[in-house]
Amino acid sequence: MGDTFFNGRFPFIDTSNGGTIDGVIMAASRALEAADENTKVIPGHGKLTDKAGLQAYHDMLVEARARVKAAKDADEILEDIIAAGPLNDMEGWVNPKDDGPTKLFIKTIFDTLD
Repeated sequence: MGDTFFNGRFPFIDTSNGGTIDGVIMAASRALEAADENTKVIPGHGKLTDKAGLQAYHDMLVEARARVKAAKDADEILEDIIAAGPLNDMEGWVNPKDDGPTKLFIKTIFDTLD
């Protein structure tokens, strides 16, 4: 799946080349459609997984997008959204020792929302 799947952590989305949260969600959705219970899923980053692992990633992306979108739709500014930590409870996707990727992921979602 290359860089469309970061197993176990928030993805880096290359917005400078047109990447968006919706595009990553679409890539995960299409891969899920093609996968079955015997499929081995090879992420661009992280450990080998299966359809269930890919489903968990997809669900995290959708939930993260919804949380940031709700805050943006409520006219919150990016800095306040980051400070509120809307993704901090997403166990398994957050590295508690380094919030840099989490902040970048929130900013990426915020910047690429329609």
